[in-house]
Amino acid sequence: MKLKYLFLLLFGVGVCTLHGQNVTVSEMPSRWALKTNLLYLCVLMPNLELEYLFSKRWSLNMEGQYAWWSISEKNKYYQIAAVSPEIRYRLSCKEPFSGHYLGLYYGSGLFDLENGGKGFRGECYLSTGLSYGYMKSLGPHLSLELGLGVGYLSTQYKKYLPIDGRCVYQSTEHLNYIGPTKAKISLVWKWRKSVNKQTKGDR
Repeated sequence: MKLKYLFLLLFGVGVCTLHGQNVTVSEMPSRWALKTNLLYLCVLMPNLELEYLFSKRWSLNMEGQYAWWSISEKNKYYQIAAVSPEIRYRLSCKEPFSGHYLGLYYGSGLFDLENGGKGFRGECYLSTGLSYGYMKSLGPHLSLELGLGVGYLSTQYKKYLPIDGRCVYQSTEHLNYIGPTKAKISLVWKWRKSVNKQTKGDR
């Protein structure tokens, strides 16, 4: 749980930093973006992300995944539900939702993984780490995002065997992991404000 408080502290520092800047988000054509991670879709994991620009360099990204499949033939589960907030700093800001960025993220979720054999069920996992990514603008409303997150993940899970449609408990294990914890190739859809330009002849 100490990781949770560390993330909240760093997030608070980031927010305080934003208030100390001359934020000119009203001048941006777009402050919001809706995304989906194509890598997760390839493994049948529906997901959505929402990113909000506080300023030209700072943003908050929130992502969530939810897969609750159960191809029942004496149990075949693939269940994951997770959420992960991330605060980002852009190294370049020529255009909203483009260029290189660095991020600090925190994630939590639950899972139940089984394929007709031994199963692994975790009530909760916690992860935190640093991310790096690059966003390439594909047009007024679209961008492509590539990203990788490396950090620490901790979880306690139960091993079980599916026998006659029931999950028979085997043991409780604990996992501490350091390494890549997220990867993304995301399609980004950008909201754009309509700008009413007024010419001299209209005055």
